[in-house]
Amino acid sequence: MIEYGQWPLEKRGFLKEDLRVFHLKDRITKDVDYHYHDFHKIIIFLKGNVTYMIEGKAYKLRPWDTLIISQSQIHKPIIDPAEDYERIIIWFNPEMIAEHNHEDANLLECFEVSMNRENNRLRLFEEQLRKVKRIVNDLIEEEENPAFGSDVLIRALFVQLIILLNRNLLDDSRRNQSIDVQFDQNINEIVTYINQHLDGDLSISHLASLVFMSKYHLMRKFKAYTGYTLHQYIVQKRLMYAKALMAEGLRLTDVCQSAGFNDYSGFVRAFKKEFGISPREYMKVKKTV
Repeated sequence: MIEYGQWPLEKRGFLKEDLRVFHLKDRITKDVDYHYHDFHKIIIFLKGNVTYMIEGKAYKLRPWDTLIISQSQIHKPIIDPAEDYERIIIWFNPEMIAEHNHEDANLLECFEVSMNRENNRLRLFEEQLRKVKRIVNDLIEEEENPAFGSDVLIRALFVQLIILLNRNLLDDSRRNQSIDVQFDQNINEIVTYINQHLDGDLSISHLASLVFMSKYHLMRKFKAYTGYTLHQYIVQKRLMYAKALMAEGLRLTDVCQSAGFNDYSGFVRAFKKEFGISPREYMKVKKTV
């Protein structure tokens, strides 16, 4: 049975480049807090004894399992400190990969599909895995031994990797991906409902009625399985959605309403507390980028 943590939510990592690739092998003896990023993240697990928590689900990892984690998804690893933890981590700006999209190929679809299916882990068949290993090994070789044109080649290899992940994930409906996954059905339903109704009634009383629980039992159970309170989760998800709407150019008053904030001043306070600048300042920064 997985023991679910009680750590606070925090934002981690800053991506100054469009793409970062890390090959890490270490022993982690301290607990890692729940966190999220403004960028997309791919983790290819290689070695160790690790269970990865993503949005209330626990994924027990096998070598070469691939985790596809969208920006704003809350996650943390539970790591056995007695074993080396080896993994490849790729951080990237989704706008960068979107530049390579075509009418019949949305390269970010694997992230959208993983969120819609509520399954962030991809476990590949042998033939598929062989192709992914070849690309990943070339990617790490270029990252660790840069030469003429390495930046261009790294990006090209990453595009190939994304294409393969999309192909495999889109064919994934034929297999059972629930193996080595633990979750609570009621909490999973609540997480799904929140993400699909950010502009609606997300009061604790309403959410509790959806799964026929008392609101106090739901609050305790939600934190036990996800590591954060219902209020923390809802506010953070609404703020990330607000940022996405602002990037589309919506007026701040419309953003506030669409993201589920009934009070504009409350929206401004929450946004500034989370991101360090006001929504209006953020809009100015986006326009100058």
